[in-house]
Amino acid sequence: MKINKLLLLFSSFVIGDVCAQTNTISPTYNSNSLHNTKWVEIQSNQHKRWTLEFTDNMMTNTYYFGKSGHSYPKTYQYYLSDKIPGVFESKLVGKNTSGCYIISLIDDEIVHNQILSLTTNELRIRLSYSGDTLVFVREQQPE
Repeated sequence: MKINKLLLLFSSFVIGDVCAQTNTISPTYNSNSLHNTKWVEIQSNQHKRWTLEFTDNMMTNTYYFGKSGHSYPKTYQYYLSDKIPGVFESKLVGKNTSGCYIISLIDDEIVHNQILSLTTNELRIRLSYSGDTLVFVREQQPE
């Protein structure tokens, strides 16, 4: 249970009412930019590593502990939205494909992952529990 809460803290993001929460216009992103991608948090190192991996309807958060060799993958359904819903709407999973929030349900709590920027090689998100911004780089697939 502790690891679930740890992953919840690491994978939960900013909570707000709309993408333009801070009086600036936030871009809307398309989930096609996330499909079949894997991202590594830039502060990862040999002792800890955090990855996010996306399909069209599932997101996997994996936290690796290098010294112990343990990894803790957790997979959740998600959808994108411009608004933060009051309830997780499972009928939108894989169907609602644009927005600035990645909406997921983790341990019966709605998590609102705010995408601050998304390019071919970088995913920048803001954590709700701390307001910290995390940067992930796209992991290159072996050829």
